[in-house]
Amino acid sequence: MSRDFERSSSQYLSNANAVVSGTPFTMACWFKSENVTNDQTLLSVGTAGADNARHSLQAVGSVAGDPVRAVSRTTGSAQADTTTGYTAGIWYHACGVWASETDRRVYIDGGSEGANTTSRVISGLNSTYIGAKQDTAPTVFMDGLIAEAAIWNVGLNTSEIAALARGVSPLRIRPSALVAYWPVFGVGSPEPDYSNGGFHMTLNAAPPQADHAPVMPAFYRADWYGAFTAAAAGGTILRQMMAHHGD
Repeated sequence: MSRDFERSSSQYLSNANAVVSGTPFTMACWFKSENVTNDQTLLSVGTAGADNARHSLQAVGSVAGDPVRAVSRTTGSAQADTTTGYTAGIWYHACGVWASETDRRVYIDGGSEGANTTSRVISGLNSTYIGAKQDTAPTVFMDGLIAEAAIWNVGLNTSEIAALARGVSPLRIRPSALVAYWPVFGVGSPEPDYSNGGFHMTLNAAPPQADHAPVMPAFYRADWYGAFTAAAAGGTILRQMMAHHGD
């Protein structure tokens, strides 16, 4: 399962700690937006109460093409946009890589890379959000579903990002560097972090449970891809299910 965030109800998840304190790091998740008009935040690490101190992964409906964006904000924004965008009602994988303070990249479904090299130095990070970004208060809320959110304290490479977009669990991608992982099954309060970090997420306005993203179980081996049979599902083949868009 995932959670369905309602923008008009200001629903989001939060932890009063920063999962990472600075670059390098990677943020990724699956999302299914319900609109392509407004900007929406998927994941963000910021400074609580500060107007201009955050890194965010966003779905940007306010510009042509509706790209996914990786942005670092101080007194101005330094942002990278994907070269293709998203459509309402379809699952997509979003990933932002902050390799350094002068190197941020962003991907949708493992490709369409956008890059930006503007320097942005952000210190004092102290909060982490799913479905909102930190300003003087949480804002730019998600309008749709988010699942399989994860943060690594390294910059993942393009092969690893492509694997995530094919449905490989974050638990199987550079596990030694995985500092937070929220499947967002929508059954716990707080929403649990399944890494060793203990960054459990507080529910704000309690976004309800919804269908889950097309991601394979963590034990699902790459060489079994597309051939695993789930006995619990009555023998249903988990097709290349996890291949791409769709439920």
